[in-house]
Amino acid sequence: MEPYWSYEDVGIYFFVLVFLGAVVRIAVRAHWLSPAQLVTPSLALQTSVIAFLGIALYLILKWRHPRPVIGPLGWVLPARLYSAIGFVGGTAAGLGIAFVTRFRHEVMPTIPTLDFLVLGLFLGPVLEESVFRGCLLPLLARLSQLRALFGFFVMIFVFKSCVFIMGM
Repeated sequence: MEPYWSYEDVGIYFFVLVFLGAVVRIAVRAHWLSPAQLVTPSLALQTSVIAFLGIALYLILKWRHPRPVIGPLGWVLPARLYSAIGFVGGTAAGLGIAFVTRFRHEVMPTIPTLDFLVLGLFLGPVLEESVFRGCLLPLLARLSQLRALFGFFVMIFVFKSCVFIMGM
C-alpha cells in the first residue's frame, strides 16, 4: 500500500520525540525524576515513553490524514513461512550472540524477565518497526535510486542517533 503521509508528518513526530526528551530532562531538573532514572530507567518509565511515542505516531497520522493507520504502516499477519523463518532466525541470532559473548568471556548484563518480555519482545520492536520500517522506509522507497541510497543512509543515521540518544 502506498503511504499517504509525508516528510512533514515524520518531522512532526521527531519534534514530539525531541519535546519528550526535553520534558524528561526538565522533570529531572525539577526533581520529579531522579537522575538515576535517566541512566537506568524503570520499566514504568520506559513503557510510558514507548507508549507515548507510539500513540503520538498514531495520532499524528490519524489527525492529519483521516485514514486507517495500522495496515498502511505494514502491520499485517505474516504467512506461516515468514513466521517460522523469523522464529528460527531470531533464535539462531540470539544463540549466536550468547555463544560469542561467552567465548569472549564477556558478561551480559542481566535483564529482569518482565522487562525483557515487555520491552524487548513487544513494545520496543512494535515502535521501532512502526517508525522506521512502517513510516520512514515507504517514504524513502518513493525516491529515485540515487536519492533512495542517500535517504537510506540518512535513515540509518537517524536510527543510530535515536539508539545512541536513548542509550540502548
